[in-house]
Amino acid sequence: MSFVEGLCETISGDPRFAADYETMLRQSILRGAGFADGPALEEEVLRRLLQSATIFAQSEEAEWRQLAYRISVGSLAYSETLAGIRGASRLILARLGNYPAIKFAFKDEAEPRTLTGGVFYEILGRQLDHTVRIGERSAVLTDMQRAVWDALASGSSLALSAPTSAGKSFVFLAYIEQLKRTRPNANLVYLVPSRALIN
Repeated sequence: MSFVEGLCETISGDPRFAADYETMLRQSILRGAGFADGPALEEEVLRRLLQSATIFAQSEEAEWRQLAYRISVGSLAYSETLAGIRGASRLILARLGNYPAIKFAFKDEAEPRTLTGGVFYEILGRQLDHTVRIGERSAVLTDMQRAVWDALASGSSLALSAPTSAGKSFVFLAYIEQLKRTRPNANLVYLVPSRALIN
């Protein structure tokens, strides 16, 4: 077990983390159901959860990464009232390689000025590592999409199964577009289970 995985186990096994996470989930459900007048999470609870999520986001295990995502997104409900939430959430999503979520949550908002230099450059570096050129444009890929892109670029054959809206069609079609631009005579086979995925 790696150091990060062991730390994730320790954090998730702490009763205080379990109570904090349960409280956040409860508040999130109440807000989603239109009961926004309930008690807000305390700043200290949010701080502990976000610190935990920054560690979970560094794990390779889906369970910890999912916890990081849920905490990051759940914390955004408090971003108007507590300073630093947006920056912490952006860092977590960047560590998860979830650039579509960053784009959705933060629109075209500039990086917060409150980020330290190290955090700013970590986010920027990961984003640059996940950026690919497709003709005249560029795209920022998720971790899964970048792994697929790299596998295809190495010449590997690939079969991929991932949840709906994970970006499977996007990455394959973008890679095909890039390949056809650089090698117009390349032969490709792209199999999909339905016609809707061909467009």
